[in-house]
Formats: sequence, structure tokens, C-alpha cells
Amino acid sequence: MAGQKDYRPIPDDYLLTVSGLSVGFQNGSRFSVAVDDLSIGLAADEILCLVGESGCGKSATALAVTRLLGKNGRVISGEVLFEGQNLTSMTEKELSGIRGRQIGVIFQNPSSSLNPVLPIGEQVSEALRIHYRLPRREAGAAAAELLRQVGIPSPAAARQYPHGFSGGMRQRAMIAMALACGPKLLIADEPTTALDVTLQASILRIFQTIRQSQHTAILFITHDLGVVAEIADRVLVMYAGELVEQADAFSLFARPSHPYTQMLLACAPGRAYEAELSEGPPYEASMREALSYEAPPREALPREALPREALPSATPPCEGPSREAPTLALADTAPASYDRLPGCRFFSRCPRRRAACQTTHPGWTELARGHLTRCPYSGEGSRGSDDDESGDESGRSGEGGRSGGDESGGEGDRSGRYDSGGDESGREKEGGAS
Repeated sequence: MAGQKDYRPIPDDYLLTVSGLSVGFQNGSRFSVAVDDLSIGLAADEILCLVGESGCGKSATALAVTRLLGKNGRVISGEVLFEGQNLTSMTEKELSGIRGRQIGVIFQNPSSSLNPVLPIGEQVSEALRIHYRLPRREAGAAAAELLRQVGIPSPAAARQYPHGFSGGMRQRAMIAMALACGPKLLIADEPTTALDVTLQASILRIFQTIRQSQHTAILFITHDLGVVAEIADRVLVMYAGELVEQADAFSLFARPSHPYTQMLLACAPGRAYEAELSEGPPYEASMREALSYEAPPREALPREALPREALPSATPPCEGPSREAPTLALADTAPASYDRLPGCRFFSRCPRRRAACQTTHPGWTELARGHLTRCPYSGEGSRGSDDDESGDESGRSGEGGRSGGDESGGEGDRSGRYDSGGDESGREKEGGAS
């Protein structure tokens, strides 16, 4: 796995730079925001994993990058820069020279992405004929080789139609199509979902090989934490349309910070998703840490922190195949109209929720170089503190300054200085006064 990289500010030399991206969809008379103020950067030869539960905005982000949102979707704000070119302002004709050749996409549902009336080989070779003007015979031979590389060795398979392929074979055909022109950027939306474990490992090796040999940047969207642990350089955790944590892969698995990230790891069966880390605490220790906190008792929460009669807390652990820590089920569901929520979007499911979380939207807190979380209480103990929960950010910052040796408090102060954008010397004086 790659070492830590500073994630902010986004450097100018990133291959893909997404800044302040917001995406929405029109559904009848209602307009819903799917992605809210998303900023990411992806360097050449880097594998960046975007993880989160279904409906959090992962696929909408991928479609927005390539301008494939459909008639009912649109980019509300922000820009997408690919090699310095703004994709959001390009015409369809300009984009057609980039899609397929410089940016390859592996869609989540191959059954709806493949043309049912064209042979598989013809669909794989289409990009080669269009972008490289290859003769039909030469393009067909290249398509057969691409299919062989993704685990479809039979030459006759290229003459078959999509309905003659199994779900896993259709997914492999989609991967061959995306890799046909040797793109600089590969967007893979759940590319290993329909594959068995053995074939999944071979596909992941293909991704790693093209990254190393062609310096291809890969935006890998998945919910499989085992795949993330094996392939990712950096990981972005997404919830309800926004990023809640970002770090290099080792730091995220060894020291998950945001409650949602911890619960995602706790939901995975221990043996099935055991990460092979070369150093640091073993994965089961991270699992125990993720399960070590408990939801505060209902009576301990202020009345204003309870938005409805039965506010759910963390579901008790259920029996599972893990070694020491059982799996955990997330209570409730993600909010539907999360763009209208004033506070933290994870509030209703968070075991660390405070009164201020319901009304104040959390900014980024930097825990270490390149490791950011959208939770001001990530550095606290597992059960939280008994301090006044209604204090403002300046009060909490002052408490962090008075705590002296508390490392997370110091990191929190640094994040606060970054978000405020004020004068550095003035902030140091203010910190000293506190």
C-alpha cells in the first residue's frame, strides 16, 4: 500500500481534480441532491477507493465525472478537471474524444450497459475502431485478446451475444471494453460484484498491472472492504452524499476515526474481510476498537437531541463468523432529504451524537497528515465525555488547548485553523491566550 499523501489542498498535478461537485436528480416535481460539495483528487498511477452503503452517492459521482447522468440528472455546481480540461463545460463532441479513449468506465450493471443485438467481440472492438481507426479484422483480434486477459479464453466467445453470457462473464466483458484503449483514468463502479473469489483476485491483479505498467489512475467504487484492503492506496468514505473520512488505506483500517467508518468495519465478518497489514495493530484489534463504544443512554441525551419518539441507537451485535468481535448491524437508514439537514447527517445512527450535532454541520478535522474526518469528537474516548454538550466550537477548541498532551486535541486545533482561513499568527496568539 502507498504511504500517506497530503490530501489538502488538492495539488495542481493531479490527473483528475473534482472541486465542490454537487449533483442532483429531478424525480417528478421533486429535485433531490445526491452528491453535495464533493472535492477529490486522483494522481496518475494511484488507486483511490470510494466506499459507502448503497444510495450514498458513489455511482452518481462516477456518472457526473463522465457527464453520463441522463436527462433527469445535472451538475448543480463545481467543476471536474481532467488533465487541466474542465469536463463540465465541454460539448458532447469534445467529450466523445475523451470517453473511451482517455477515460474508461466499468458500469455497475453490465446487463443494461451491453447492447443485446451486437456480439460481445464487436462491442469490445468498437472503441478501437473509433478511436484508433483499426481495421475490423485487427480490432477483432485485439478484442479476443482482451477477453482472454479478463478470463474468457474461448475465441468463440467473441461471437456470442450478451444473453449467452453469465452475469460474471458480462461483467468481464465490460472490463475488457473499458481497458481496450489503455485509458489514463479508469472508473470502476463495483467491477467485482458478480465475480467469484478466484476470478475476483485475477481481475484485481489486472487493475494493479495496468496501474504499474501504464500509470493508469483508478477510481474504484466498491462496498467490499476486503477488496479495499487489497488494492487501495487511499480510501474515501462516503455517507449521505458527502465524504465523512479520508485517509491512506493503512491508516483507515488501523485507526478508523469516524463512527460510520468504524461501524462499516464492524459490519464486516472478521475472517472474510481480514486485512493483511504489514505493520501496526492487527485488523481484529481495529474491529474491537470499533465495537468498544456504546450508544449513550436515552436519558443522558438532551431533549432537543431526540428528533422523534424512538430515536434508534446502535443495534446490539449479532452472531457472526468473526473470531473475537461479532458483526454489527447499522440501525435505521440514511436520511432521504439529507441536503436539507442543518447538522450532521449521521446523527440519527451515531452512538456518539451530541446536542450540537443536530444543528451544526461538522467540518473537517485533521487527525494526521492526510487523515481527515468529519467528526469533532473522533479524538475522544469511546463513550465520549460528560462535559457540556451545548458548547460552541470555540469552547471545544479551548478545552483541546487546555488538555495539553492530548494529541487529537492538537490536531483538531490545526484543522480548525485551516477551516477558518484566518491569520496564522493571530490564531497562534488566540490559542495561547486560551
